[in-house]
Amino acid sequence: MPVETQTAPAPKATKTSHYLSMTSTAIGIIGALGTFGVWACANFYTGTVQVKAQDAEAVQKASPNQALVIKAYSTKGSEAVFHSPTFQLMPGHYHLEIKHEGTKVKHAEVDVEFQKTSPVAITFTEDDLRTTSKHHWWQVWKKSDENATQ
Repeated sequence: MPVETQTAPAPKATKTSHYLSMTSTAIGIIGALGTFGVWACANFYTGTVQVKAQDAEAVQKASPNQALVIKAYSTKGSEAVFHSPTFQLMPGHYHLEIKHEGTKVKHAEVDVEFQKTSPVAITFTEDDLRTTSKHHWWQVWKKSDENATQ
């Protein structure tokens, strides 16, 4: 019976296999580190914006439901919508459109800094707080705002 001898792989093939396995492992580790870096920046590289109406009681009377919508536009063109007066954004310059239910839109500019609170004070005039009636001439079953409050 002939004896089978195992031949060792060529040294070049072993070297290539070793380099490929190291490269594929390194790519996975670099990808995981990059993912962690992006997650950390998105969660911790922020500043806080706090919107306060100077006459909050008047706003509360005009819109008791407090349906607040704040749209933040960055100089890069991205948009974010918030429904609370305190929110976090990445540092930069933003244009805000602030609207309470039943009021006109107010515009404000804010510079958000890293780990700092940027206050935005807005003032609503009596004209801004006047709600517009959604009563049309053909809707005879709806009461107008003047009749509903009397």
